[in-house]
Amino acid sequence: VLIAVLVIALLAWALPRVRRERVVAAAGGAVLDDVTITARHYRELAAQALRDGRHDDAVLDGFRAIAKDMSDRRVLNDAPGRTAHEVSLSLASPFADHADGLARAADLFDSVRYGHRRASAYQAAEIRDLDADLVKTRPALLTSSHEGLPV
Repeated sequence: VLIAVLVIALLAWALPRVRRERVVAAAGGAVLDDVTITARHYRELAAQALRDGRHDDAVLDGFRAIAKDMSDRRVLNDAPGRTAHEVSLSLASPFADHADGLARAADLFDSVRYGHRRASAYQAAEIRDLDADLVKTRPALLTSSHEGLPV
């Protein structure tokens, strides 16, 4: 009985520390863990996760599809350690009409990935719809400081 109590006490002491260290290590991660995966593949993963009811995975892979697509379209540079909020902020100007949706998507990505929140089917569908809208939208050109000057 004494050995069992010691084992339980050791587990109660060690497990919270192990979980906390894992969360801290993951918190520094980038949106795109594997840059070799295509945007199309991320979309397929997100769609399958949504069909399977794995809404958290659908949100994460859906946002990754957005980031990878924007990188492929050269709207984002290929910074490997880019966070969800950096993606959102970088896309806010070229996709001004979608800036609020991008900010909400970045918040949701972080809350699911790092905050251990659960995503709903509605939220996963919002990310999917945002991605579909961005695919069909041409990014706005950044305005030049010489705009309006006579030529």
